[in-house]
Amino acid sequence: MAGEGKAPEGWPEGVSAEPPGEGFALYRHREAGRFEHWHGYYWARRRGSGDYEVWSVPGYPGGRPVPCGVFPAEGFERRYERCGPP
Repeated sequence: MAGEGKAPEGWPEGVSAEPPGEGFALYRHREAGRFEHWHGYYWARRRGSGDYEVWSVPGYPGGRPVPCGVFPAEGFERRYERCGPP
């Protein structure tokens, strides 16, 4: 994705909406709205094995996404909903 994407509602102010690489889509944890100081956004892309490579979305300006690990598809899809690329 070239350039900076458009941030969705609830996005941390001043944080880039640029994914960490090709093939990533934006997801949000289904429980994120229950917590005041947690935006719940993550970048994820499906791997050839069917599981998801997940990266954080920083909560402050100047922060960078960091890898969170690989999540099995069943658990990831139950807990996160796709917001699309921003």
